[in-house]
Amino acid sequence: MNQKSMPLLTLLLCFICLLTGCTGVKPEDKAMTLKVFYHDQKSFYNLYGKLFTFQNPHVEIEVIALNDYYKKGFSEEMYRELIKKEQPDLIFNFNLQSFVEDGMLVDLEPLLKKSKDVNLERMNNPITAYLRNKGGGHLYGLSPTFQSKALFYNKSLFDQFGIPYPTDHMSWEEVLQLAARFAKSERNGGKTYGYYHNNSHLFWLVKNIAETEGLSLTDAEGKNVMINTPNWKRVFNMVISGTKEGAIYTNQPGDAEKGNLLLENPFIQGRAAMTAEYSYELGYLSDVHFEWGIVTEPVNPAAPNQSASLNPNQLFGIYTGSKNREGAWQLLEYINSEKLAKLNGRTGLSGSLPAYLDSRQSNDKNIEAFYKLSPQDVYFPSLPMEFSTAFEERVQQSMTGVLNGELELDNMLMELDKIGQLKLDQALKNQPAK
Repeated sequence: MNQKSMPLLTLLLCFICLLTGCTGVKPEDKAMTLKVFYHDQKSFYNLYGKLFTFQNPHVEIEVIALNDYYKKGFSEEMYRELIKKEQPDLIFNFNLQSFVEDGMLVDLEPLLKKSKDVNLERMNNPITAYLRNKGGGHLYGLSPTFQSKALFYNKSLFDQFGIPYPTDHMSWEEVLQLAARFAKSERNGGKTYGYYHNNSHLFWLVKNIAETEGLSLTDAEGKNVMINTPNWKRVFNMVISGTKEGAIYTNQPGDAEKGNLLLENPFIQGRAAMTAEYSYELGYLSDVHFEWGIVTEPVNPAAPNQSASLNPNQLFGIYTGSKNREGAWQLLEYINSEKLAKLNGRTGLSGSLPAYLDSRQSNDKNIEAFYKLSPQDVYFPSLPMEFSTAFEERVQQSMTGVLNGELELDNMLMELDKIGQLKLDQALKNQPAK
Protein backbone atom coordinates (compact mmCIF):
# COMPACT_ATOMS: atom_id res chain seq x y z
CA MET A 1 0.00 0.00 0.00
CA ASN A 2 1.25 3.51 -0.78
CA GLN A 3 2.62 5.13 2.40
CA LYS A 4 0.87 8.41 1.56
CA SER A 5 -2.48 6.63 1.65
CA MET A 6 -1.90 5.19 5.12
CA PRO A 7 -2.79 8.37 7.11
CA LEU A 8 -5.99 8.74 5.06
CA LEU A 9 -7.00 5.13 5.73
CA THR A 10 -6.22 5.49 9.41
CA LEU A 11 -8.25 8.69 9.58
CA LEU A 12 -11.18 7.01 7.80
CA LEU A 13 -11.19 4.05 10.18
CA CYS A 14 -10.98 6.37 13.17
CA PHE A 15 -13.94 8.34 11.82
CA ILE A 16 -15.94 5.14 11.39
CA CYS A 17 -14.98 4.09 14.91
CA LEU A 18 -16.21 7.38 16.36
CA LEU A 19 -19.41 7.25 14.32
CA THR A 20 -20.31 3.65 15.08
CA GLY A 21 -18.93 3.46 18.59
CA CYS A 22 -16.33 0.72 18.20
CA THR A 23 -14.33 0.01 21.32
CA GLY A 24 -11.88 -2.73 20.36
CA VAL A 25 -11.33 -6.09 22.03
CA LYS A 26 -12.01 -6.24 25.78
CA PRO A 27 -10.50 -8.91 28.05
CA GLU A 28 -13.89 -10.58 28.51
CA ASP A 29 -14.46 -10.89 24.76
CA LYS A 30 -14.14 -14.52 23.74
CA ALA A 31 -13.52 -15.62 20.18
CA MET A 32 -16.72 -16.80 18.55
CA THR A 33 -18.17 -17.68 15.18
CA LEU A 34 -21.67 -16.47 14.30
CA LYS A 35 -23.50 -18.39 11.60
CA VAL A 36 -25.85 -16.15 9.58
CA PHE A 37 -28.35 -16.80 6.79
CA TYR A 38 -28.28 -14.18 4.01
CA HIS A 39 -28.57 -13.81 0.22
CA ASP A 40 -24.82 -14.13 -0.29
CA GLN A 41 -21.60 -13.53 1.62
CA LYS A 42 -20.36 -10.52 -0.35
CA SER A 43 -23.48 -8.39 0.05
CA PHE A 44 -23.76 -9.25 3.76
CA TYR A 45 -20.19 -8.16 4.41
CA ASN A 46 -20.60 -4.98 2.39
CA LEU A 47 -23.76 -3.97 4.25
CA TYR A 48 -23.10 -5.23 7.75
CA GLY A 49 -20.15 -7.58 8.25
CA LYS A 50 -17.11 -5.41 7.53
CA LEU A 51 -17.83 -2.70 10.07
CA PHE A 52 -19.16 -5.12 12.67
CA THR A 53 -16.07 -7.35 12.58
CA PHE A 54 -13.85 -4.25 12.52
CA GLN A 55 -15.48 -3.19 15.77
CA ASN A 56 -15.53 -6.74 17.11
CA PRO A 57 -12.36 -8.50 15.88
CA HIS A 58 -13.03 -11.45 18.21
CA VAL A 59 -16.11 -12.34 16.11
CA GLU A 60 -15.99 -14.31 12.87
CA ILE A 61 -19.10 -14.40 10.69
CA GLU A 62 -19.96 -17.42 8.57
CA VAL A 63 -22.59 -16.63 5.94
CA ILE A 64 -24.83 -19.39 4.60
CA ALA A 65 -25.76 -18.14 1.10
CA LEU A 66 -29.49 -18.64 0.50
CA ASN A 67 -29.16 -17.64 -3.16
CA ASP A 68 -27.66 -21.06 -3.85
CA TYR A 69 -30.90 -22.64 -2.61
CA TYR A 70 -33.29 -20.14 -4.22
CA LYS A 71 -32.03 -21.16 -7.67
CA LYS A 72 -33.17 -24.74 -7.06
CA GLY A 73 -36.57 -23.77 -5.68
CA PHE A 74 -36.81 -23.17 -1.95
CA SER A 75 -39.97 -23.98 -0.01
CA GLU A 76 -40.59 -23.13 3.64
CA GLU A 77 -40.16 -26.79 4.54
CA MET A 78 -36.76 -26.84 2.85
CA TYR A 79 -35.84 -23.66 4.73
CA ARG A 80 -36.69 -25.37 8.02
CA GLU A 81 -34.60 -28.39 7.09
CA LEU A 82 -31.66 -26.10 6.34
CA ILE A 83 -32.01 -24.55 9.79
CA LYS A 84 -31.92 -27.98 11.42
CA LYS A 85 -28.84 -28.88 9.42
CA GLU A 86 -26.82 -25.65 9.82
CA GLN A 87 -27.99 -24.54 13.30
CA PRO A 88 -27.55 -20.80 12.53
CA ASP A 89 -27.48 -17.97 15.03
CA LEU A 90 -29.31 -15.44 12.84
CA ILE A 91 -31.94 -16.41 10.27
CA PHE A 92 -33.07 -14.17 7.43
CA ASN A 93 -36.33 -13.44 5.57
CA PHE A 94 -38.46 -16.21 7.02
CA ASN A 95 -42.17 -16.79 7.64
CA LEU A 96 -42.35 -14.77 10.85
CA GLN A 97 -45.77 -15.85 12.08
CA SER A 98 -45.18 -19.52 11.37
CA PHE A 99 -41.73 -19.53 13.00
CA VAL A 100 -43.03 -17.73 16.09
CA GLU A 101 -45.88 -20.21 16.46
CA ASP A 102 -43.40 -23.10 16.31
CA GLY A 103 -41.07 -21.56 18.91
CA MET A 104 -38.15 -21.11 16.53
CA LEU A 105 -37.37 -17.48 17.39
CA VAL A 106 -36.05 -15.64 20.45
CA ASP A 107 -38.34 -12.94 21.89
CA LEU A 108 -36.48 -9.65 21.38
CA GLU A 109 -38.62 -7.49 23.70
CA PRO A 110 -36.47 -7.95 26.87
CA LEU A 111 -33.30 -7.23 24.87
CA LEU A 112 -34.79 -4.16 23.19
CA LYS A 113 -35.74 -2.64 26.55
CA LYS A 114 -32.03 -2.56 27.48
CA SER A 115 -30.74 -1.49 24.06
CA LYS A 116 -29.16 1.93 23.60
CA ASP A 117 -28.61 1.48 19.87
CA VAL A 118 -32.03 0.39 18.57
CA ASN A 119 -34.54 3.23 18.87
CA LEU A 120 -38.00 1.83 18.09
CA GLU A 121 -39.66 5.22 18.58
CA ARG A 122 -37.77 6.63 15.60
CA MET A 123 -38.48 3.67 13.34
CA ASN A 124 -41.32 3.55 10.82
CA ASN A 125 -44.22 2.63 13.11
CA PRO A 126 -46.28 0.64 10.55
CA ILE A 127 -43.35 -1.75 10.07
CA THR A 128 -42.79 -2.42 13.78
CA ALA A 129 -46.56 -2.70 14.33
CA TYR A 130 -46.74 -5.24 11.50
CA LEU A 131 -43.85 -7.28 12.97
CA ARG A 132 -45.47 -7.22 16.42
CA ASN A 133 -48.78 -8.33 14.96
CA LYS A 134 -47.12 -11.30 13.24
CA GLY A 135 -45.36 -12.07 16.53
CA GLY A 136 -48.52 -12.18 18.61
CA GLY A 137 -47.80 -8.82 20.26
CA HIS A 138 -44.03 -9.27 20.64
CA LEU A 139 -41.08 -8.51 18.38
CA TYR A 140 -39.29 -11.65 17.24
CA GLY A 141 -37.61 -10.06 14.24
CA LEU A 142 -36.28 -6.69 13.09
CA SER A 143 -35.58 -5.22 9.66
CA PRO A 144 -33.41 -2.11 9.08
CA THR A 145 -35.08 -1.46 5.73
CA PHE A 146 -38.32 -2.04 3.90
CA GLN A 147 -39.52 -1.78 0.34
CA SER A 148 -42.75 -0.52 -1.12
CA LYS A 149 -44.13 0.92 -4.33
CA ALA A 150 -45.62 4.30 -5.11
CA LEU A 151 -47.50 5.58 -8.15
CA PHE A 152 -45.25 7.86 -10.22
CA TYR A 153 -46.95 10.21 -12.66
CA ASN A 154 -45.90 12.63 -15.38
CA LYS A 155 -47.36 16.02 -14.44
CA SER A 156 -46.46 17.49 -17.82
CA LEU A 157 -48.49 14.86 -19.68
CA PHE A 158 -51.48 15.27 -17.38
CA ASP A 159 -51.37 19.03 -17.94
CA GLN A 160 -50.98 18.59 -21.71
CA PHE A 161 -54.03 16.31 -21.92
CA GLY A 162 -56.07 18.30 -19.40
CA ILE A 163 -56.52 15.30 -17.11
CA PRO A 164 -56.51 15.67 -13.29
CA TYR A 165 -53.52 14.25 -11.39
CA PRO A 166 -53.83 10.95 -9.54
CA THR A 167 -54.23 11.15 -5.77
CA ASP A 168 -53.33 9.09 -2.71
CA HIS A 169 -55.37 5.95 -1.95
CA MET A 170 -56.74 5.41 -5.45
CA SER A 171 -57.91 1.91 -6.39
CA TRP A 172 -56.47 0.02 -9.35
CA GLU A 173 -59.78 0.46 -11.13
CA GLU A 174 -59.54 4.25 -10.71
CA VAL A 175 -55.93 4.31 -11.89
CA LEU A 176 -56.69 2.30 -15.03
CA GLN A 177 -59.77 4.43 -15.74
CA LEU A 178 -57.48 7.46 -15.56
CA ALA A 179 -55.04 5.70 -17.89
CA ALA A 180 -57.83 5.01 -20.39
CA ARG A 181 -58.49 8.74 -20.72
CA PHE A 182 -55.10 9.16 -22.38
CA ALA A 183 -55.79 6.43 -24.92
CA LYS A 184 -59.22 7.89 -25.76
CA SER A 185 -58.06 11.53 -25.91
CA GLU A 186 -58.22 13.22 -29.31
CA ARG A 187 -54.85 14.81 -28.50
CA ASN A 188 -53.14 11.41 -28.41
CA GLY A 189 -51.37 10.55 -31.62
CA GLY A 190 -50.98 6.93 -30.55
CA LYS A 191 -47.56 7.35 -28.96
CA THR A 192 -48.61 8.05 -25.38
CA TYR A 193 -49.78 5.45 -22.86
CA GLY A 194 -51.75 5.98 -19.70
CA TYR A 195 -50.01 3.28 -17.62
CA TYR A 196 -46.67 1.49 -18.05
CA HIS A 197 -46.17 -1.96 -16.53
CA ASN A 198 -42.46 -2.74 -16.32
CA ASN A 199 -42.61 -6.39 -17.31
CA SER A 200 -43.25 -8.39 -20.45
CA HIS A 201 -45.72 -10.71 -18.69
CA LEU A 202 -49.12 -9.06 -18.54
CA PHE A 203 -50.24 -11.63 -15.97
CA TRP A 204 -47.86 -10.02 -13.47
CA LEU A 205 -49.99 -6.88 -13.58
CA VAL A 206 -53.08 -9.05 -13.05
CA LYS A 207 -51.31 -10.61 -10.05
CA ASN A 208 -50.36 -7.19 -8.65
CA ILE A 209 -53.97 -6.07 -8.77
CA ALA A 210 -55.25 -9.36 -7.36
CA GLU A 211 -52.80 -9.24 -4.46
CA THR A 212 -53.84 -5.67 -3.69
CA GLU A 213 -57.45 -6.84 -3.50
CA GLY A 214 -56.53 -9.89 -1.40
CA LEU A 215 -57.37 -12.43 -4.14
CA SER A 216 -55.55 -15.74 -3.88
CA LEU A 217 -55.03 -18.25 -6.71
CA THR A 218 -56.07 -21.02 -4.33
CA ASP A 219 -58.12 -21.64 -1.21
CA ALA A 220 -56.60 -20.94 2.22
CA GLU A 221 -55.05 -24.44 2.39
CA GLY A 222 -53.32 -24.02 -0.98
CA LYS A 223 -54.98 -27.19 -2.31
CA ASN A 224 -57.69 -25.97 -4.70
CA VAL A 225 -57.28 -23.52 -7.59
CA MET A 226 -59.79 -20.65 -7.39
CA ILE A 227 -59.15 -18.58 -10.54
CA ASN A 228 -62.56 -19.01 -12.18
CA THR A 229 -64.40 -16.50 -9.98
CA PRO A 230 -66.20 -13.19 -10.64
CA ASN A 231 -63.46 -11.17 -8.91
CA TRP A 232 -60.64 -12.78 -10.88
CA LYS A 233 -62.66 -12.27 -14.08
CA ARG A 234 -63.10 -8.57 -13.25
CA VAL A 235 -59.35 -8.11 -12.74
CA PHE A 236 -58.45 -9.97 -15.95
CA ASN A 237 -61.01 -7.93 -17.85
CA MET A 238 -59.60 -4.63 -16.53
CA VAL A 239 -56.09 -5.50 -17.70
CA ILE A 240 -57.04 -7.06 -21.03
CA SER A 241 -59.42 -4.21 -21.92
CA GLY A 242 -56.83 -1.60 -20.93
CA THR A 243 -54.22 -3.29 -23.09
CA LYS A 244 -56.54 -3.58 -26.10
CA GLU A 245 -57.47 0.10 -25.82
CA GLY A 246 -53.82 1.17 -25.69
CA ALA A 247 -54.06 2.49 -22.13
CA ILE A 248 -51.57 -0.09 -20.76
CA TYR A 249 -48.11 -0.75 -22.17
CA THR A 250 -45.88 -3.69 -21.20
CA ASN A 251 -42.34 -4.51 -22.30
CA GLN A 252 -42.41 -6.02 -25.76
CA PRO A 253 -40.23 -8.96 -26.90
CA GLY A 254 -38.13 -6.69 -29.13
CA ASP A 255 -37.45 -4.04 -26.47
CA ALA A 256 -34.54 -5.93 -24.91
CA GLU A 257 -32.87 -6.27 -28.31
CA LYS A 258 -32.81 -2.49 -28.72
CA GLY A 259 -30.34 -2.17 -25.87
CA ASN A 260 -30.80 -0.92 -22.33
CA LEU A 261 -34.42 -1.57 -21.28
CA LEU A 262 -34.17 1.51 -19.06
CA LEU A 263 -33.66 3.67 -22.14
CA GLU A 264 -36.73 2.08 -23.72
CA ASN A 265 -38.83 2.70 -20.59
CA PRO A 266 -41.74 4.82 -21.90
CA PHE A 267 -42.33 6.47 -18.51
CA ILE A 268 -38.76 7.76 -18.30
CA GLN A 269 -38.98 8.76 -21.97
CA GLY A 270 -42.05 10.83 -21.14
CA ARG A 271 -44.41 8.64 -23.21
CA ALA A 272 -46.36 7.07 -20.33
CA ALA A 273 -48.41 9.00 -17.81
CA MET A 274 -48.12 6.61 -14.82
CA THR A 275 -46.19 3.66 -13.45
CA ALA A 276 -46.16 1.94 -10.05
CA GLU A 277 -42.57 1.28 -8.98
CA TYR A 278 -40.23 0.83 -6.04
CA SER A 279 -38.08 3.67 -4.70
CA TYR A 280 -35.20 2.95 -7.10
CA GLU A 281 -37.26 4.76 -9.74
CA LEU A 282 -36.35 8.03 -8.00
CA GLY A 283 -32.75 7.69 -9.15
CA TYR A 284 -33.78 7.35 -12.80
CA LEU A 285 -35.84 10.55 -12.76
CA SER A 286 -33.06 13.00 -11.91
CA ASP A 287 -32.40 13.95 -15.56
CA VAL A 288 -35.84 13.66 -17.16
CA HIS A 289 -37.24 16.63 -19.06
CA PHE A 290 -40.70 16.70 -17.52
CA GLU A 291 -42.31 17.48 -14.19
CA TRP A 292 -43.33 14.47 -12.13
CA GLY A 293 -44.92 13.57 -8.83
CA ILE A 294 -45.70 10.51 -6.73
CA VAL A 295 -48.67 9.39 -4.68
CA THR A 296 -49.37 6.17 -2.81
CA GLU A 297 -49.54 2.99 -4.82
CA PRO A 298 -53.04 1.75 -5.79
CA VAL A 299 -54.89 0.25 -2.83
CA ASN A 300 -57.82 -1.98 -2.00
CA PRO A 301 -60.85 0.32 -1.35
CA ALA A 302 -61.79 -2.02 1.52
CA ALA A 303 -58.37 -1.37 3.14
CA PRO A 304 -57.23 2.01 1.77
CA ASN A 305 -54.38 2.45 4.25
CA GLN A 306 -52.66 -0.84 3.41
CA SER A 307 -49.96 -1.57 0.84
CA ALA A 308 -49.68 -4.88 -1.01
CA SER A 309 -46.00 -4.30 -1.83
CA LEU A 310 -44.72 -2.95 1.49
CA ASN A 311 -42.69 -5.45 3.46
CA PRO A 312 -39.63 -5.61 5.75
CA ASN A 313 -37.08 -6.83 3.22
CA GLN A 314 -34.09 -7.36 5.56
CA LEU A 315 -35.83 -9.33 8.30
CA PHE A 316 -33.47 -10.98 10.81
CA GLY A 317 -34.26 -13.03 13.91
CA ILE A 318 -32.32 -15.08 16.45
CA TYR A 319 -32.84 -18.83 16.16
CA THR A 320 -33.77 -20.43 19.49
CA GLY A 321 -31.19 -23.13 18.83
CA SER A 322 -28.37 -20.57 18.71
CA LYS A 323 -25.41 -21.46 20.95
CA ASN A 324 -24.26 -17.81 20.86
CA ARG A 325 -27.41 -15.87 21.70
CA GLU A 326 -25.53 -12.95 23.26
CA GLY A 327 -23.31 -12.57 20.19
CA ALA A 328 -26.28 -13.05 17.87
CA TRP A 329 -28.12 -10.22 19.65
CA GLN A 330 -25.02 -8.01 19.44
CA LEU A 331 -24.97 -8.47 15.65
CA LEU A 332 -28.74 -8.09 15.26
CA GLU A 333 -28.66 -4.94 17.41
CA TYR A 334 -25.87 -3.52 15.25
CA ILE A 335 -27.73 -4.29 11.99
CA ASN A 336 -30.77 -2.39 13.29
CA SER A 337 -28.90 0.43 15.03
CA GLU A 338 -29.67 4.04 14.24
CA LYS A 339 -25.95 4.70 13.70
CA LEU A 340 -25.70 2.16 10.89
CA ALA A 341 -28.95 3.45 9.37
CA LYS A 342 -27.35 6.88 9.02
CA LEU A 343 -24.37 5.37 7.22
CA ASN A 344 -26.53 3.30 4.87
CA GLY A 345 -28.90 6.23 4.43
CA ARG A 346 -26.07 8.13 2.78
CA THR A 347 -24.90 5.32 0.54
CA GLY A 348 -28.41 4.21 -0.40
CA LEU A 349 -29.84 0.70 -0.78
CA SER A 350 -31.29 -0.11 -4.18
CA GLY A 351 -35.06 -0.35 -3.96
CA SER A 352 -34.97 -0.18 -0.16
CA LEU A 353 -36.04 2.51 2.28
CA PRO A 354 -34.60 3.03 5.77
CA ALA A 355 -36.82 2.03 8.66
CA TYR A 356 -35.51 5.00 10.63
CA LEU A 357 -37.51 8.01 9.51
CA ASP A 358 -34.67 10.51 10.07
CA SER A 359 -32.39 8.68 7.66
CA ARG A 360 -34.49 9.41 4.57
CA GLN A 361 -32.36 10.82 1.79
CA SER A 362 -32.96 14.55 1.58
CA ASN A 363 -32.93 14.62 -2.23
CA ASP A 364 -35.70 12.05 -2.59
CA LYS A 365 -38.62 14.06 -3.92
CA ASN A 366 -41.94 13.41 -2.14
CA ILE A 367 -40.57 10.26 -0.48
CA GLU A 368 -43.33 10.42 2.12
CA ALA A 369 -45.64 8.56 -0.30
CA PHE A 370 -43.64 5.40 0.50
CA TYR A 371 -44.23 5.89 4.24
CA LYS A 372 -47.98 6.60 4.24
CA LEU A 373 -49.28 3.03 4.08
CA SER A 374 -49.04 0.03 6.40
CA PRO A 375 -48.19 -3.51 5.26
CA GLN A 376 -51.17 -5.51 4.02
CA ASP A 377 -52.33 -8.07 6.54
CA VAL A 378 -53.61 -10.75 4.15
CA TYR A 379 -52.67 -14.42 4.19
CA PHE A 380 -51.65 -16.06 0.91
CA PRO A 381 -50.81 -19.78 1.10
CA SER A 382 -47.34 -20.83 0.02
CA LEU A 383 -47.49 -22.70 -3.30
CA PRO A 384 -44.93 -25.08 -4.86
CA MET A 385 -42.56 -23.27 -7.20
CA GLU A 386 -43.05 -26.07 -9.74
CA PHE A 387 -46.73 -25.12 -9.94
CA SER A 388 -46.28 -21.34 -9.91
CA THR A 389 -43.72 -21.29 -12.73
CA ALA A 390 -45.64 -23.62 -15.06
CA PHE A 391 -49.08 -22.16 -14.32
CA GLU A 392 -48.05 -18.52 -14.73
CA GLU A 393 -46.54 -19.32 -18.12
CA ARG A 394 -49.78 -21.02 -19.17
CA VAL A 395 -51.89 -18.06 -18.01
CA GLN A 396 -49.70 -15.67 -19.99
CA GLN A 397 -50.18 -17.78 -23.14
CA SER A 398 -53.94 -17.87 -22.59
CA MET A 399 -54.10 -14.10 -22.09
CA THR A 400 -52.31 -13.63 -25.40
CA GLY A 401 -55.02 -15.77 -27.00
CA VAL A 402 -57.74 -13.54 -25.53
CA LEU A 403 -55.92 -10.37 -26.65
CA ASN A 404 -55.66 -11.76 -30.18
CA GLY A 405 -59.35 -12.65 -30.26
CA GLU A 406 -58.65 -16.38 -30.43
CA LEU A 407 -60.16 -17.19 -27.02
CA GLU A 408 -63.04 -15.90 -24.90
CA LEU A 409 -62.27 -14.77 -21.34
CA ASP A 410 -64.92 -17.06 -19.81
CA ASN A 411 -63.51 -20.07 -21.63
CA MET A 412 -59.98 -19.09 -20.64
CA LEU A 413 -60.89 -19.04 -16.95
CA MET A 414 -62.66 -22.42 -17.14
CA GLU A 415 -59.66 -23.98 -18.89
CA LEU A 416 -57.17 -22.43 -16.47
CA ASP A 417 -59.17 -23.65 -13.50
CA LYS A 418 -58.99 -27.26 -14.74
CA ILE A 419 -55.39 -27.13 -15.98
CA GLY A 420 -54.26 -25.29 -12.87
CA GLN A 421 -55.79 -27.90 -10.59
CA LEU A 422 -54.01 -30.70 -12.45
CA LYS A 423 -50.68 -28.87 -12.23
CA LEU A 424 -51.19 -28.07 -8.54
CA ASP A 425 -52.12 -31.65 -7.66
CA GLN A 426 -49.02 -32.91 -9.45
CA ALA A 427 -46.75 -30.34 -7.81
CA LEU A 428 -48.11 -31.17 -4.34
CA LYS A 429 -47.60 -34.86 -5.05
CA ASN A 430 -43.98 -34.22 -6.07
CA GLN A 431 -43.18 -32.32 -2.87
CA PRO A 432 -40.95 -34.17 -0.38
CA ALA A 433 -42.82 -35.70 2.55
CA LYS A 434 -42.83 -33.54 5.69
